Amino acid sequence: DSPTLLANGDFASGAATPGWILYGQIDSTVTAGVFEFVKLDATPSGVILQPTGQAAAPFEILTATFQLGNSGARRERVTVILHNNDFQDLSVCTFWLAPFQPLSDYTYRTFTTQAWTGITLSVYPATPGTVRATRLDNVVLQRTPSAVIGGTECLEPGSSAVAVSSAMN
Repeated sequence: DSPTLLANGDFASGAATPGWILYGQIDSTVTAGVFEFVKLDATPSGVILQPTGQAAAPFEILTATFQLGNSGARRERVTVILHNNDFQDLSVCTFWLAPFQPLSDYTYRTFTTQAWTGITLSVYPATPGTVRATRLDNVVLQRTPSAVIGGTECLEPGSSAVAVSSAMN
């Protein structure tokens, strides 16, 4: 499997840059090496994304691992998209974060259905608000040809993938 395709996945620079791009209506900060953000109630929807500049072959398996947390008192929703930079091919995982949930491990595994010219990871805060409560850290995106998957897998803390007979590898 490959090393990470992302820069600054641990936000150790103290900022989203280098690597990450903020777009749309999003309020964010980096505190103690953790990216904290909220979707503002306006359009276009806010997102933090990182285009890798890396191409992918059809049916290439990609795995993103990351930590999500919630420092606020209400439930938060986060949508994560792995996509070709032009959005012509993509897959989506949506996760709900419990109030005051500590940073927890998530895995998102999928495959391309066509050739990609630019692998991109996008994270959308989906619950609008005024308090930066959603937290993101330790983001890794890899090519994982050794993985066996049956489709897109959105794995929450404590879950594991189950291989199926129609799996790709």
